[in-house]
Amino acid sequence: MVYGEWCGHSKNAKPAFKELVNKNDIKTKNGSSIQFKMTTDDSKDFKDMFSQGDNKVTGFPTYMTVVKQHENDENPIIKELKTLGRDADSIITAAVAIPH
Repeated sequence: MVYGEWCGHSKNAKPAFKELVNKNDIKTKNGSSIQFKMTTDDSKDFKDMFSQGDNKVTGFPTYMTVVKQHENDENPIIKELKTLGRDADSIITAAVAIPH
C-alpha cells in the first residue's frame, strides 16, 4: 500500500491494510508467498519505485504489486493491484489472483 499520512482516504484505508502486514500465510494461486508492506509518499522506496515511469502512483492510497522472479531480482515486475474495495478481504482476493 502506497499512502500519504496527510490523505483522508489513506487514513481510512490504513486499519484494514495494517491487518495484513503481519500475515505470512497468504499465497498467490501459483503458491508464491505474499508479503504486505506499507510505503509512505515521502519514503525512499516511494521515490525509488513508485514516483516515475509506468509505476508512477498518482493517487492515495494505491495498492501496488512488486513481483520478483528470484530473491535478489533488481528488476521486479511492478504493477497496480486492482481491488474491488479497500477492506482486507478485497485486498487478499486481488493479491491471491496475481499470476506469479
